[in-house]
Amino acid sequence: MSRLSRAREGGGYVDYFANLGMWTPVLGTADVATGGGFKALTAANQGNNLVSNGEFTTDTTGWTLLRSAISQVNSAAEPGTASGGADNGAIKVVTNASGNGAATQSLTTIIGSSVKANALCYVPDANATVNAGKIALVSEGAQIASENSWLAMTVTGVMIATSSLMILRNFSGAENDIAYFDSVTAYRQNTLYLHTGPTTPDMTYIWALNMPALGVVPRGLVVRYTDPLNYWEVRIKPGTAGDDTDIVEVVAGVETVRATADIDWSTSAIDRIKITLRGAAITVEAMKSGASAFTAASSYATMATGLTQSRIGYMAYGLPSTGETYSFEVVG
Repeated sequence: MSRLSRAREGGGYVDYFANLGMWTPVLGTADVATGGGFKALTAANQGNNLVSNGEFTTDTTGWTLLRSAISQVNSAAEPGTASGGADNGAIKVVTNASGNGAATQSLTTIIGSSVKANALCYVPDANATVNAGKIALVSEGAQIASENSWLAMTVTGVMIATSSLMILRNFSGAENDIAYFDSVTAYRQNTLYLHTGPTTPDMTYIWALNMPALGVVPRGLVVRYTDPLNYWEVRIKPGTAGDDTDIVEVVAGVETVRATADIDWSTSAIDRIKITLRGAAITVEAMKSGASAFTAASSYATMATGLTQSRIGYMAYGLPSTGETYSFEVVG
């Protein structure tokens, strides 16, 4: 059987990703990579806003000042133009004698994932420094392009830690310069496709994944999917030190790692992951490249959500991806 075929073998369904005919897009777009395999092309917002209190409706709770003064304002009164956000609330960042102030917030993130941050910003032309408003995430930043109007800024960064700093920066070197911000969001970027083949809530699946030579971009094997905010995920984290195989429960967009294991996945090779669902139990086994049998990885015996859901899927975490999958099999 050729690498690019799709067939039934021994009563089980095997997909070798010659095309994506058995997969339905939910987030982003994908295609078949050269030589076969799932390749993410575009991504979309996944889950909840990672930013707490990004509208500043009543206060600046959740934000920490850095070498500056911060306060909540009604944008219709100050700076005098409504921001266009969900309400008129905004945050005002004023530089002190040292200049270069900011409001910061620590976001919970996944190593290797991409996050897109957005904000509205207004800086007055009375500032000593021109266009002194900026948003930053990890090492990436975006600067406002002009003054005296609310403008949107967007930046996307790849996360290098489980805690990442979001910065609303007033980078003026002069004292008492002002920058206003509103509608601050940060969303993880994913590509998600659901399988349309024969499945039931209790099934066994085998994924063969092309593990990368370098990098720590996760692969998400989604099971018992209800909607983008409610599902279970076996999160494979190649190239990651320590635990790298998580069973994650997602309820209303909130993630809880229910079990984890340290497998030390291969590099530049095909590793296999078997997922077995039986009632409230999920079991994950691994067969690394060169091995002849599956061995225990992680398991969780008291699943309490999505027990009647049968949809499964693949979630890509990075762009561009290149043939992340080798095959997908429904065993029974």
